[in-house]
Amino acid sequence: MNLSGRTPPGGFDRGSGPVRGGGRGRRRSASRRSAQRSARGNAFGRETLPYYDRKVYVDGAGRRRLPAWATPVAVTALLAVLVFVVAPLAVAALSSFFGDREPNNGHPAVRILSEATRVVRATAADVLDRPDLRADRITQVLYNAPVKVVDADAAYGYAAVELPDGMRGYVASDRLTDARDSAEPYLYRYKLVVADRVRRIMSHASQGTLLQEVMMGTVLYADYRGDGIYRVALAGGGTGWIGSNGLIELPVDGTVQESGAAAFVASAMAFLGMTYLPGGLTQDGIDTQGLVQVAAAVNGRTIPHAFDGIAGSGASVPLEKDEKTGTWATTAWRSGDLVLFGPVTPVPVATSTPGAAKPLTPTSAALTATPMPEAPVYADVALYVGEGQVLMSRANRSSVRLVTLADEPALLARVVAVRRLFANP
Repeated sequence: MNLSGRTPPGGFDRGSGPVRGGGRGRRRSASRRSAQRSARGNAFGRETLPYYDRKVYVDGAGRRRLPAWATPVAVTALLAVLVFVVAPLAVAALSSFFGDREPNNGHPAVRILSEATRVVRATAADVLDRPDLRADRITQVLYNAPVKVVDADAAYGYAAVELPDGMRGYVASDRLTDARDSAEPYLYRYKLVVADRVRRIMSHASQGTLLQEVMMGTVLYADYRGDGIYRVALAGGGTGWIGSNGLIELPVDGTVQESGAAAFVASAMAFLGMTYLPGGLTQDGIDTQGLVQVAAAVNGRTIPHAFDGIAGSGASVPLEKDEKTGTWATTAWRSGDLVLFGPVTPVPVATSTPGAAKPLTPTSAALTATPMPEAPVYADVALYVGEGQVLMSRANRSSVRLVTLADEPALLARVVAVRRLFANP
């Protein structure tokens, strides 16, 4: 008990408890309680965060860290850019500088195409029989082929041209370019002939974007050859890259060596099922004359597109009748032979009169070949592939098909000639 009546420094009487109105005592007691709570909180933090130094306060709310997958993704993207973008550009630049710098394998770098020559810049350009969009298609000319312009302004949008085999027609002017260097053989080291049904020219040696599709029979020229790839000139200017698969490499003034009938048939069979297009030469549309022409070209034989030219190619195979059936015998034909057919004419149908028999209904059996004149008239051609079958396209069919002659006697009866292009099987 405090007998002096004075308030102790702590603001309370030790004997009688706190003194009312002792402000400093209350503040000190509150401070001690706050310190105790802080000590308990620090102790709790040290117990629950054992991996941190107890003297260090960690504030995780204000810090952001990259996800664990971000670094591998960034590294992969960088490698992809290096492999697919930087590397092809570097290869192209180095090959230009360190590659085959001697042009033409010793040939002088001269230009041989005349000022009247134009080069086809489309995958295939239609050659029409008159300068009209509705005109009949005679044939097509393939990408990078040179043609001679006879009349540059034959009609609005058309040029009159002459093909290397002498055939003449009209080609849309926008399918041609006067930039001739891509077809100048002596400016390059290699001549390439496309032997597959279709190949692609890309913007880069590895991957890249598609610049041009080229079809079987297309001729290209290259100034550089790498490991399984060529850098080729593009019609109209520029260069692109094409893989070596499906290409025939030749000297710039070379020609394809003649192979044999089996290779010829294999090339032609690549067009089985393709859309029928009169005068066509590519997988986008083709007829039998066209497939025979391009298949022969990649196997060392040059034949024209016209029936008369085909009929004069190769050696004649004698026609013999089958004694049992009275139709043409196919026993002497070999795979790879060309079979030419005459035109179809209907059998005259009798006019009905009172008491007369009913007229015949025209059917496929009522069709016969036109009697063979002194100069045969050719209407169709087919490629004999063996076993009594021919590969051909017809106006009443939508695609190139195999036809069994024994199943179509009317077609067999129309045969007027057989020609053998390849002496070797």
